[in-house]
Amino acid sequence: MTRDSSGRRVVGETTKTPSSLRTIGVPPQVVHELARQKDTQVWQRRNAGPLWSEGGYVFTHWTGRSVDPDRLRDALRRDCALAGVDVLTVHQIRHTAATLLIEAGEPIDSVARRLGHNSVATTSGMYVHLSVEHDQAVGERLERFISGG
Repeated sequence: MTRDSSGRRVVGETTKTPSSLRTIGVPPQVVHELARQKDTQVWQRRNAGPLWSEGGYVFTHWTGRSVDPDRLRDALRRDCALAGVDVLTVHQIRHTAATLLIEAGEPIDSVARRLGHNSVATTSGMYVHLSVEHDQAVGERLERFISGG
């Protein structure tokens, strides 16, 4: 799902921009969970029979249709509450991931490529919100550099 130029939700076969279609590395735990989801979907497809609608999606309604974005939002809210963390939107999670990658020392150009940005300026200007702790650490490193320590 993406949004068109007027802000309407669009579910379809194309991506928002050409750079949106990309390959990214994921940790082994994500690979494991995706394999479990694939098994679940095989079971759902078999049980849905003629009601199954093949759309090529990884996460679907039990009939293979795309997940209603409102249901996804509600599930995310519920899961955040259960985890005892602030409720975030999928887009806020994207911002958080970019910020955490930068704070972990990942080069901004790598983060930009991962997010599908053509410009590092987009990533640094819109997606990276450095924490107070990170800013303090930058100040401390600057002080050590200036003092020769």
